[in-house]
Amino acid sequence: ESRQEKRPQLSDLRDSGCLTGGTLVPLADTGQRVPMRELCGRKDFYIWALNEDTLKLEKARVSNAFSTGTKPIYRLTTRLGRTIRATGNHRFRSFDGWKRLDEFAEGDRLALPRYLPAKQEQTLTNEQLALIGHLIGDGCTLPRHAIQYTTREKDLAHIVSDLAMDVFGHEIEPNIKQERQWFQVYLSSTRHHTHGVRNAVSEWFDEMGIFGLRSHEKFVPELIFTQPVNAIAVFLRHLWSTDGCIRMRKTGSRQYPAVYYATSSNRLAYDVQSLLLCVGINARVKVVSQGAKGRDQHHVIVSGYDDLETFVTVIGTVGAYKLESLREIERYLSEKVGNTNRDVIPATIWREYVVPAMQVEGMTGRQMQATINQPYCGTSLYKQNVSRTRAAVVAEAVNSLELTKLAESDIYWDEIVSIEPDGEEEVFDLTVPIHHNFVANDIVVHNSIEQDADIVMFIYRDEYYNPDTTDRPGIAEINVAKHRNGPTASIDLYWNGELASFSNLQRQEVQL
Repeated sequence: ESRQEKRPQLSDLRDSGCLTGGTLVPLADTGQRVPMRELCGRKDFYIWALNEDTLKLEKARVSNAFSTGTKPIYRLTTRLGRTIRATGNHRFRSFDGWKRLDEFAEGDRLALPRYLPAKQEQTLTNEQLALIGHLIGDGCTLPRHAIQYTTREKDLAHIVSDLAMDVFGHEIEPNIKQERQWFQVYLSSTRHHTHGVRNAVSEWFDEMGIFGLRSHEKFVPELIFTQPVNAIAVFLRHLWSTDGCIRMRKTGSRQYPAVYYATSSNRLAYDVQSLLLCVGINARVKVVSQGAKGRDQHHVIVSGYDDLETFVTVIGTVGAYKLESLREIERYLSEKVGNTNRDVIPATIWREYVVPAMQVEGMTGRQMQATINQPYCGTSLYKQNVSRTRAAVVAEAVNSLELTKLAESDIYWDEIVSIEPDGEEEVFDLTVPIHHNFVANDIVVHNSIEQDADIVMFIYRDEYYNPDTTDRPGIAEINVAKHRNGPTASIDLYWNGELASFSNLQRQEVQL
């Protein structure tokens, strides 16, 4: 142990691993994402956890949040680009159950939430949400600089001008100027600026913590995460009209939709990815090197039939240019049938779930494959990952409720692309009494494990650690640190080292 106090503590048993302080935990009551370090010491708050009986996300109470000291950590990255930094012994949900991080390998799949429930109450107007989206995307809100918005699209310039008037009224006087191929929207203040009086836009952005940020520093204020789905969609719709891409792309004779948001801010990219998760879209973050041209770009990519359809119908866009491209994508999707190789259930589903269900039904492999309209291919079928749609068809064919749960679960099984050592850092954990897991950095992670015990007792002998200075020779402290059905207490006993036994301390003192 590295700490000075050698008495054993409950935290010593919490060896299921820990997460770094910057790990974000979404709170179920508010939607706000809070870093683990800021949760430390709190209790009786609610997070999202996976119910392993139903495979659905549920609101769950946290009974404790605590630091477990400084430990070596690793950075895990998935195919979608989701990352988390954790100790090697922290457990994650594989298809076969919970495994330590150091037991995973590249190519393994682990459980991610396929969506995050959003709050129901909207506290920002649609106009405020839209204006925030535009100004984060293409706005300049730096100190000692004009508050302005820059775009190539004239209709977007007028949209932002109108939004500013709707939000601030006569406190802002928008002024649109064309400078070569660009339209600049200057949001000038009509206030009399004296000590403590500033541009209303500056004050507003300062309150949200996003004033004075350069492009690579920008992020989404937590206030956006506390809004309902329809409000989050409004924000994303207008943000996407700035540095987002919505168009049909051609490669030879092949056409396909290209939908992504590009930013030089790593933090903004992951914020957008998390907001898309609230809408039910599992986007991928890809780093695009700019070489000597400048900072890397981070693309938040929406792909796959279901996610593209959700983007078109729920998020959409504004501005004539992107609206026409969105209609092209909508027409493209209307002529296609969804077929994914990304949102799949691992191939072990065949032997762990399908084959046992077939045996119960007295069904052969040939019969099962015929029932699901699959040309017979023997056991080679069992090497294939399974889409959720096909899993539902197979579940009906073999009459398996367990398969149906997997097909309809709230889990996205993502592939690990890297696990790398990442230094040493103070780490933290939570205790979730019922489900024993929680969502952090948009990944399902296990919690501390001491809650599994009904009674926890520790033995401490000071003379073992301090033989030359102890004032309690022969005394062992029995600390009942946890008792699910009774009180806790600390009791002193006499330790007989020759017989390796304990005896009542009071009786021993009488004998002496």
